[in-house]
This record gives sequence, structure tokens and C-alpha cells, in this order.
Amino acid sequence: MEVLNYWRRLPSFTKRIWTVVGFFLLCIIVTVAGVLTPLSQQDVQGLSKNLDQQRQTITSMSEFQQTSAIFGNNFLITLITFVPFAGPIFSLYVMYSTGVVVAADSIAHDASPPLVFLNLIVLPFAWMEFLAYSIAFAGSVC
Repeated sequence: MEVLNYWRRLPSFTKRIWTVVGFFLLCIIVTVAGVLTPLSQQDVQGLSKNLDQQRQTITSMSEFQQTSAIFGNNFLITLITFVPFAGPIFSLYVMYSTGVVVAADSIAHDASPPLVFLNLIVLPFAWMEFLAYSIAFAGSVC
């Protein structure tokens, strides 16, 4: 009960920051759960083939089209996250699925899924995506 009283006395800005931080951690945990999901060889082959087709489609575009397609996809997911209740559930599914695809692609290329995820998470675009999703989560529940 004391913790709840402490939370109520915090300024709203501080609550928002802590809410974003909490959702940031949740996003990473859910993605890691996807990365650690055991996959059959059939799943790995299917997901890897699908990802390779998407890569070919993206690389056949101009740089502007590539940027627009990737930004548009991420922007749409973030907008959906703002929808109360259904948005965060959808986004958690997307993050889990992203982790599964990272795992499948890693296995298909004889790499360790957790190691590949660690290599991705140190890049700035990963932090920006997780932060954007976390802000959208916080906006959905606050």
C-alpha cells in the first residue's frame, strides 16, 4: 500500500518516464522470449525463406523507397500501439514475432540467436524502435 501511495504522489512527468522505462524493459523481454523460442527445422526454413524474399523486395527498391517502406511499417505498428488494450497486445505479438524471425534467420545462417540479438540491440536503430514502441505503450495506458 505504501508503494501505491508513493506512486500517487509522484509528478505526472516522473510517472510517464517510469512507465516508458517499464514498457521498454517489457519490449526487450518479449523480444528475447521470441529469440529463445525453440524452432523446428521446417519453421526455420519457412521463416528464413520468407525473410529472404522480403530482403530481395526491399533491395530492389531505390534508397528512398526502402526508407519509406521501413519507416512506414514501423510507423504503422507504433500508431496501432496507441489504440487502448488491443494496440499493446498487437505490438507484443509483433515484438515476439520479430524475436522468432531473428532466431530463425540466425539458425539458418549457423549463428547463435542470442548472440545475433545482442549484436542487433547495440545498434542505435534498435534503441530508437524500442523507445518509440515504449512511448506508444505508455500513451496507450496513461
